[in-house]
Amino acid sequence: MLSLCIQASKVSSSWSDPSGMGSFTVTTIAGKYDKKKSFISAYIAVNKGSDIGIESMFAQQVTLYEQQCLSSKQIPKPFCPRQDEIKRLNREIMALQKQKHAIILMINANQTFLECYKDSVIKPYTVEWLKIEGGMTDPLVSLYES
Repeated sequence: MLSLCIQASKVSSSWSDPSGMGSFTVTTIAGKYDKKKSFISAYIAVNKGSDIGIESMFAQQVTLYEQQCLSSKQIPKPFCPRQDEIKRLNREIMALQKQKHAIILMINANQTFLECYKDSVIKPYTVEWLKIEGGMTDPLVSLYES
């Protein structure tokens, strides 16, 4: 059984997805010797299954993107909220890692392991791609591999 004990003295910062898409939040705690641990809680929108339609988070994010383009007088380009969210999340993780933060990512990616691959190659901007780009491991998968 996997157990973690994290000692923390205080929350040093807390913020949410700066794009306004509402995909993730980050809480950073300062621990002993000013070590930083950032907890990221993320939800990646899905455009399949029973949750599709104009009220889905995916559709709302497409609408928000189009509104942002109109307000900044830009022409909307093809936009996939899933890929955009994973790219933004990757940038945030990389920035935190550069600052020597330990990362704990809790993500509902709405994506199976098999959906991350095509012909035995990892598809870009999938949750598996995110894991590898960030040098992260999945403790549940690691538990069963040993």
